[in-house]
Amino acid sequence: MPPRHPTARRIHRDQTAPDDVFIARVLELSAWIKQHRRALTVAVVAVALALATGIYYRNSRAAIANRAATELAALRQTVASGNRAVAIQELQTFINRFGSTAAAAEARLLLGQLYLEDGNPEQAIQTLQPVANELDHPLGATAAFLVGAAHETANRSGDAERVYLRIADGAEFPFQRLDALDAAARIRLDRGDFAGAVALYDRILGMLPEDAPDRTIYEMRRAEAQTRATAASRS
Repeated sequence: MPPRHPTARRIHRDQTAPDDVFIARVLELSAWIKQHRRALTVAVVAVALALATGIYYRNSRAAIANRAATELAALRQTVASGNRAVAIQELQTFINRFGSTAAAAEARLLLGQLYLEDGNPEQAIQTLQPVANELDHPLGATAAFLVGAAHETANRSGDAERVYLRIADGAEFPFQRLDALDAAARIRLDRGDFAGAVALYDRILGMLPEDAPDRTIYEMRRAEAQTRATAASRS
């Protein structure tokens, strides 16, 4: 037998081969699954139920929203017909049925306007308030203006002024803030608070560019309020 080359090395196989490691881990995982089979089954069923519930809820809400939009279109025709009593009753029913939908907010505006036309400001405020409280809602500022008008109808100018000032501070669009300041200034003029009206007209003018078409109108209103404020202070 020829002698082994002096530099030759014995090959050691003490380390576990990669295939053996993989098989061992698979066996460990299989044993763990068998041990926790019941818990895993419960978890899988729970996840499946949650997904199914979420899909059903989303589809259900979409179907309700579509049905509400369709029925609201028919209600607009009822409102336009001029039959106020029928329109009020049907809008009330609609809000009770679809109160969580986007269409319900528009229905509240329609119903609030009908209550105002019917000389019922308290019902108008109660109907409009949920939308008016959220100025970031697309219809929030419009609803708040109607609430202010309802307070004026009920001879509560102070409450109306507070509503208009809240719009002026929180409405999304500049034209809404400007209209609210103008309404509040009008109330102050009617109340004899001419200096207060001047302050609001100053806010309006601060919002308008120098070349704004309406600027001259507000400058004239401010000048008139200032004149009356000066006269009141001398009397």
